Amino acid sequence: MVLQDINRLSRDMNFSPSTPWSPLLPAVAWRGTLVAGFEHEGMAVDHSDKEIASLFKELYCELNLLELAKIYRNWTLLVAHRKQEWLKFWPELQRHYHFKDNEIFRSFLLTLLRTPLEFQEWIAVKKPSYKELSILSQLEDPCTFNKVLLQISELKLSRSEATSLLELAIECFLIHDTPLEELEAQISESKAQWLQRIKKLRFPNTSEIDTSKKEEIEKLSLPQFVQARWTRIGDEAGIELKFLAKNSKDLDSKLQAVKRSSENIKAWQNL
Repeated sequence: MVLQDINRLSRDMNFSPSTPWSPLLPAVAWRGTLVAGFEHEGMAVDHSDKEIASLFKELYCELNLLELAKIYRNWTLLVAHRKQEWLKFWPELQRHYHFKDNEIFRSFLLTLLRTPLEFQEWIAVKKPSYKELSILSQLEDPCTFNKVLLQISELKLSRSEATSLLELAIECFLIHDTPLEELEAQISESKAQWLQRIKKLRFPNTSEIDTSKKEEIEKLSLPQFVQARWTRIGDEAGIELKFLAKNSKDLDSKLQAVKRSSENIKAWQNL
């Protein structure tokens, strides 16, 4: 086993992993560069005999988007400083972690690093996918959305809530020229209210229709065992019915009751 003094190693690949390196594990070095255990002191185990991308996969089973972004940035700097041993690292890393590498994806990674640190921490915790955050690439300057991104992290939106809101807000900004102030969460506004308001800004006509349909649903005369509500999933909308069936016979009976009700309700035909 070859050991290296950590103080003599380069820290150019320090990408601040979201999960700290265990103090019980030794730091790891590769050809003069520290690649794991960036907070450690003392000695590091040298694995210069291994292929670097394979070594990374051994050390880090998964990498989130923020980690990939920092690794990509560090790699570009290493290559810029003519560190030839790192030249093939990024293409080989793609092979091990199976991300789709192209110029658009690389530009997106650099965009992530221009977002507020609080939002970057949210990314590290929630681990959204590239598809969920790719809308950020549409912004000429992501810093214009800093307040929205900060509010997403401050209000502790879930992954689905945040990615939905972000997509809607950026589309409002780019398509409808909605002022940024209207896209930001308002004082005393809950996260659910914020998301609903942004949906109305993005799809004003659809929001009016949905409101009307919800009112009509409340007027429907359905069997007492049925709970009904108007719901929208993507581009499709309709009535969601919910009831409890104890067995197959009970299910058939209740389905027939719902069907008889729907045939006799004029309002149903208008939905």
